[in-house]
Amino acid sequence: MSETKPAYMLVVAEVTDAKKLANYQGELMASQLYPKNEGEYLAKGRPLEMFEEEWPDNQALVIAKFPSAEPARRFWYSGQYQNDIKPLREGAGRFTVALFEES
Repeated sequence: MSETKPAYMLVVAEVTDAKKLANYQGELMASQLYPKNEGEYLAKGRPLEMFEEEWPDNQALVIAKFPSAEPARRFWYSGQYQNDIKPLREGAGRFTVALFEES
């Protein structure tokens, strides 16, 4: 029997339009897509404190945890996210999104 490992979705956002991003975030929260796909936020927003270097003023981070990669993929590739939610962030900035498996 293979062990499933938790997976973490990391989003780095370079925000250019905070109002558009807020609308996207509101719709995403209302959709309940994270909990429906067994995901939970571990951290989001800007740093509480910097220990080294500087954090860009327009940059935010999201870390979401899923029990494995499959629920994260269900979230990301769902029609609701791809067709209804994700388009709302167009023009809000640049988004780098990656999925990591717990080591």
